[in-house]
Amino acid sequence: MNRKEWLEVSKQSLYFVLATAGMVLLMALLNLMQGKPQFAGETIIIILGFWLLMFSMFLGLSPFAMDSKQKGMEYLLTLPISRRRLLFIKLLPRLAIVVLFYLAFALIYGFMGSDAFGGGFTAFSLAYFALFLISFSLSLVHENFIVQSIWAGIALCGYMVLCLFTCALGLAWKFGMPSSWLGPRPWLDLNYDVSSLLTAIAVFLLMAAPFVISFFLAFKKFDLKPAQAFNRRQLMLFIPLLLLAIAASLGVTYIVQKSSAYDERHYYILENGQLLGTGWLGKLTLHSENRQRRIDTKQSFIWNWHDFRSPGKLFLTAYDVQDNSMVVIRLNLDDLAWDTVRRIPHNYLANNAFSAFRQFGQNLVFLQRSREEAEKAGRQPAVPLKNVRLDLVVIDMKSEKSKILSYHVPPFPIRYGPVIFAHDEIDGRQFWLVGNQRANIIRLWEDGQVEDLGFSHKVPAYFGHLLFSHSGKSLVIRRLLANGSETVKEIDGEFQFGGFFQSRMDNGNAREIYGKRDKRIVRLDLDTLTMDDVGPDRGQIFFIPPGDFFYSEYEAWPPGHGKPDKWRKIYRLQDDKMVFLKQLNFRGPYFGHVWIDKSGITLLENGRTRLFAFPDLRELKFKNLN
Repeated sequence: MNRKEWLEVSKQSLYFVLATAGMVLLMALLNLMQGKPQFAGETIIIILGFWLLMFSMFLGLSPFAMDSKQKGMEYLLTLPISRRRLLFIKLLPRLAIVVLFYLAFALIYGFMGSDAFGGGFTAFSLAYFALFLISFSLSLVHENFIVQSIWAGIALCGYMVLCLFTCALGLAWKFGMPSSWLGPRPWLDLNYDVSSLLTAIAVFLLMAAPFVISFFLAFKKFDLKPAQAFNRRQLMLFIPLLLLAIAASLGVTYIVQKSSAYDERHYYILENGQLLGTGWLGKLTLHSENRQRRIDTKQSFIWNWHDFRSPGKLFLTAYDVQDNSMVVIRLNLDDLAWDTVRRIPHNYLANNAFSAFRQFGQNLVFLQRSREEAEKAGRQPAVPLKNVRLDLVVIDMKSEKSKILSYHVPPFPIRYGPVIFAHDEIDGRQFWLVGNQRANIIRLWEDGQVEDLGFSHKVPAYFGHLLFSHSGKSLVIRRLLANGSETVKEIDGEFQFGGFFQSRMDNGNAREIYGKRDKRIVRLDLDTLTMDDVGPDRGQIFFIPPGDFFYSEYEAWPPGHGKPDKWRKIYRLQDDKMVFLKQLNFRGPYFGHVWIDKSGITLLENGRTRLFAFPDLRELKFKNLN
């Protein structure tokens, strides 16, 4: 019988492989006949992934399909083997094929479609194995395969919801924030850190166990009575096992996440050759060539990426997990004394902290909801701003005093919160520009006046006193007037200029800008508004205020295809040329991350950090850096 099962499963697997190959070839032929370009590796991976899930469910539901159809259950039950051994004979060949096909799919995924699931490969893997185990436990729920499939789909949905909720609770316990703020984010990339991955695997195993265990226990008394009797017996075993699994999952999640530190660190190269590192929780380290000075704020701070600088001071923003607020911290670089300059309750901040804070000159600015809006009964802090009352907070980093300017603005889309992206003045009157992609651009004057400057499909930008917005098919360049604006040029094409990654808005002196158009790097002269082609788009452009542009070229582009890059080449974009600066060679087999700011280049690879300082990009060496 064992041999028979292996032969049957092998035959089913062969049919699956042939059907998959035929489906891919058929779709390729249809595309060819219609004159469409052949689909990319990611498309093939998505098709294979969906087909693999269907096959996983089929394998799980199929162990007794032929026996039930051919009235062979009587024969099975009279064989001189135990019920438990019978189930293992049915399970092991199918589980082996499920594992084999998964390994083959993972290998293909690594070569062809590393971006296909957008960081959700771990979630796909858990769903794949869970679907097989759940389907196997429901293989006797009904004689009709369609009914079995419906029950398996419903059970999988409930299983995934419980696992998602448990993983979200784990991150909430770890970071000290309400789980409602996280939503489905833990599933997007379960390799967030090692503890999150271990938690997800533990939850997967514990939550899948009730399905399999209840099936094995109920099958010990399986007979030829109607399926409802067996289902009732299995359900009576499943419910208490599920409650135990939920309790065990919550316990394991709490223990693992609460005892694990979040190890993401950021480093800021300072002008005096020193280095400031941020760590978990609320810790700072100032590195000099042969010395380290540690600062423990003794606060539950999770530091944000940006830093804001004033002579002798460094301003950092952080999330305080104790009271769910955002804080602005001032650090004196001479004696390392620190203090909280401002504390913003979470429900006040109008956008996420990464894009909320901006610097112009010696001022730090951000947008917050008005008190009336922020403290409205029933408001959910994670819901983006939908109201029309905003406060602009301006902090003078020299005196550390702040002022608040209130505005009545048009509502922003639910999906995109308002972001400050520019500051300028006309006739001695200051203004700030607020916008986002697929939203209107709003000008906020210092006297409280508000202007609507129109809709932009993509993220707007502001360089050299010119506003860059996007219509559906073109780049619109406008000069702002004391009242309204005038269009100075409109260029057809799909453009990408600027973005919300830079934290400084001192870009009024820029004389040229670089961006992307139709998979090419282009340069725009801000005096003549003429556009030149620079080269193919094979990487990432970095803008460093007030007017410097750098370019990081990938070995393989787009990223995530094939083997990881072995190097990145860094260029300065200047006068319509790409001036080569340095090649950064990766030392390990994994992807590296390059970040460029005004002080230098940070290379993150394999949990290690390497730093290269401007102007000569020499590598900085600090004791015990990693």
